Parts: sequence; C-alpha cells; structure tokens
Amino acid sequence: MTVQAPGGGTPIGNVTVSDGVDSCQGTVAAGQCSLALTTAGARTLTATYAGTANHTGSSDTQPHQVNPAGTITALASSLNPSVEGQMITFTATVRVAAPGVCSPTGNVTFLDGATPLATRALSGAVATYSTDALAVGSHSITAVYAGDAQCGSST
Repeated sequence: MTVQAPGGGTPIGNVTVSDGVDSCQGTVAAGQCSLALTTAGARTLTATYAGTANHTGSSDTQPHQVNPAGTITALASSLNPSVEGQMITFTATVRVAAPGVCSPTGNVTFLDGATPLATRALSGAVATYSTDALAVGSHSITAVYAGDAQCGSST
C-alpha cells in the first residue's frame, strides 16, 4: 500500500482479505495475512483497508484459482494369488496428498485392465468391491477415484 498525495505519513490499522467465503486480517505494518481458501475454483480476492482519520479507505481485487487437493488411491486385495471361484475383496483407500485439505467423497471404479468391474461409493474414504467371478489367469486390477469438487482424481 502506498500513500498518494496530498496525504502524508504512514497508514496504520488493518487490511482484510476475503474471497466472499473465507477471510483473514493483517496489519498494514505486517503487509500480509494467511488466508486458507476452503473451496476450489476461480476466486476473486478483495483486499480492503478501512482507513483512519488521516487516511482514506481503499480496496482492490485480484483473481485467484484454487485447484482441488491432490489425492492418492491405494488398492489392496484380500487374496493374491486366488483360486477360480474364490471370493476376493478389493479395497480402495483414498487419502489426501499434502498440502491439500479435503474430505474425499464420490465414487471409485474398479477395473480389470480396461474393463470396468464395478463402481462403488466411498464411505469414510474407503470403497470395496467383492467378486468370485475372476477367470483363471493374470488380472490387472485398478481403482480409479473420480474426484469431487474439492478433491482431485487419482488411480
């Protein structure tokens, strides 16, 4: 922030930065505040200085993009190897990659190679699929988390 003529002296007080949902406040002297944006997408940040008896208030805006938090999907099998006709449970666990903050919701699709086997909803960041229909031979099972508005997709 700079003082423009005919003003003089050093501005004091606070500046508030907000995206309309989240905000932070810092002193003019510090020149910053830490804003934790809790929703992904295109945001408009507004910095507002209320002013003092000696300095007129002012504000400015700046566009800012917040991307969904990254995720990591881990897949586990209850049996490997297995016998044809034997029940196997595949468990996909979705966790948030640092420094992201979100709670994964939505679906996980289980595939055998490129062939979809099932889509299951996450429950507490975990989705399971059980089958006894895998044919004899090698299978490449994959779990794909589709992502949601706050958490990115992962495989």
